[in-house]
Amino acid sequence: MTTDWAQDTFNQWLERHLALGIVASYSARMEARLREASCAPDRGALASTVAAGQAVGWLTEYRKAPTSPNPKVTDKARPPILTALTDCRQAYEARNDMIHCVS
Repeated sequence: MTTDWAQDTFNQWLERHLALGIVASYSARMEARLREASCAPDRGALASTVAAGQAVGWLTEYRKAPTSPNPKVTDKARPPILTALTDCRQAYEARNDMIHCVS
């Protein structure tokens, strides 16, 4: 899809940038929650240090691995956790495409 941004009215420009701002705001919140969640199972002294600054893709893949063998995660809880991690990764990829035009 090719758009001639120069033809946009000010209101179209403003609406687009407000929408992108909302996407960026919610994705930052999602990223913060993923960091918190990535620290929860370990509760190790270094868990928050490891999670800090990591991209969403890394956090979702890092958390998928220990979910299966983790004795604190019940068999009933595993599928929803893995689904949520997959959904977060897909949402973050869509966010990257919207904001940076990068898949």
